[in-house]
Amino acid sequence: MAMARASSGLAYPERFYAAASYAGFDGSPNSSAKELTSKFSNDSALLLYALYQQATVGPCNVPKPSSWSPVEQSKWKSWQGLGNMATTEAMRLFVKILE
Repeated sequence: MAMARASSGLAYPERFYAAASYAGFDGSPNSSAKELTSKFSNDSALLLYALYQQATVGPCNVPKPSSWSPVEQSKWKSWQGLGNMATTEAMRLFVKILE
């Protein structure tokens, strides 16, 4: 609940970026893989990754990774599964999951 109280006075997109910082996303492509897996279950970490990508990049625009890279393929599938979700909706869901 500390996250909810800390960001409740912020409006979007600042609220999203505060939540992303709290979760360990710093904007770099390989940000916080270790932090995410230690803070969240694999399913939650994948969903947060996908929502973060959707909010900051938009719909998945990268080719499907090789099946020899199961982690990258899981991340891609999660992001691809969001389809054309609006950036603002991705931000809202990201924050809601953390709260």
